[in-house]
Amino acid sequence: NCVIEHGGKSFDLNAWSAGGRKHLSDMRGQRIVRLESVGGTMLLVRADCHRDGLVFPPFFYGSRSRWVRDPHPLRGHLVGEIETEGLAIMAKDMGIECWGLPDLEIRHCAE
Repeated sequence: NCVIEHGGKSFDLNAWSAGGRKHLSDMRGQRIVRLESVGGTMLLVRADCHRDGLVFPPFFYGSRSRWVRDPHPLRGHLVGEIETEGLAIMAKDMGIECWGLPDLEIRHCAE
């Protein structure tokens, strides 16, 4: 859970569930939570998942996946997710679950 100050709202909004409506700071008090998307602030990926083809797509991935946000909140008409969000959608399509630790905070330095 990337935050600017201890106990604050999530700064990295790429880790979410409920179709992008819930972020890690909304899930505090739960030891471990299932995520539909992940951010890249602190991310551990099993090497065998990459060997099986899991990548950080530089293109919109998942136009047919039930896990993508439609419409995309920033891209409107484009359907799918890219980079870390795309990796999580691809993982789910491969049968791999993504998990988050909402009470573990990583501090992002304010600019």
